[in-house]
Amino acid sequence: YMQLLGVKYYMAFSPAAVKEARQQKDLTEIATSGPWVIFEVADSDIVTPLTNQPVVVKGADKDAKSWLHMSEDFFLDPKQWNVELAASGPKDWARIGTGQTPPETAVPPVAVSNITAGDDRISFDVDKVGVPVLVKASYFPNWQASGAQGPWRVAPNLMVVVPTSKHVSLHYGRTSVDLIAMF
Repeated sequence: YMQLLGVKYYMAFSPAAVKEARQQKDLTEIATSGPWVIFEVADSDIVTPLTNQPVVVKGADKDAKSWLHMSEDFFLDPKQWNVELAASGPKDWARIGTGQTPPETAVPPVAVSNITAGDDRISFDVDKVGVPVLVKASYFPNWQASGAQGPWRVAPNLMVVVPTSKHVSLHYGRTSVDLIAMF
């Protein structure tokens, strides 16, 4: 779950949790601070390539409950994680109904590099344009992309963008609703 969500570090202090963490191959102990033992999570980059093209689930985002139920089912079943389920997306992405099995349409491999992330910005480079990538930051409509189409909301509540250039930058911007509210 930590890798799915892009969690970079895990901290534990109870003897049982520390013992269990030390037995996990994807956790590397890197530091201690007081009672805390800090582990780095392997393979948890904030931007990662996809294996398959995302699939839009029709009606999954009609209200908060419909999205919650669909994304909860996705999150709790790691067997589904090979295809991202999206609220919307480009016309060439397949569409399915809630509860249907998504088709697996392989995408070309893409290398993601030079990832930088701050409180309200994420940027990265890709070696191919036109291939969707997963951005493991919470989706909200204020996210805006330069050098990519999207972002589109995918389960459980992450983002996918389709790069249109080899450098992609996302920033958390203001919408017209924000500007009107501030005025």
